[in-house]
Amino acid sequence: MNEIQTYSDGGAGVNFTPHLKPQLLFKAWLNHGPGHDEDLAFYVGPNSLNTHDVLWIVSDYDDEISPVAWLTSGILSGSDLNETLLTTFWQRDKEENESEEPNFTEVIETIDAAFSPKQVNELVKRVWPNC
Repeated sequence: MNEIQTYSDGGAGVNFTPHLKPQLLFKAWLNHGPGHDEDLAFYVGPNSLNTHDVLWIVSDYDDEISPVAWLTSGILSGSDLNETLLTTFWQRDKEENESEEPNFTEVIETIDAAFSPKQVNELVKRVWPNC
């Protein structure tokens, strides 16, 4: 399939594992309320079979890497792949949960991340123009 799929599309049972260490896109934190913060990290990289390029998320609530969006390998590459997987994941999450903002409170400046906080916030505005 040449279309991006997400866990919102009924793919919660997809059994992907990452191939080696995926590329860090950015880190963020989510404030659930007083004393309930969650650290998040978003990655992109192939699955272990190299059949799909996957957007992965890691939460300090779970510590396991989870696939949240994926596309057949070789369709997109570089920043096009990263941006498209991320914005598609957010768009589907927005539609599914009727969210008015992304699933994090603040982007954390991280030296080895592919995206700066400014770049992440520009991508956020593609999905949530009023953020």
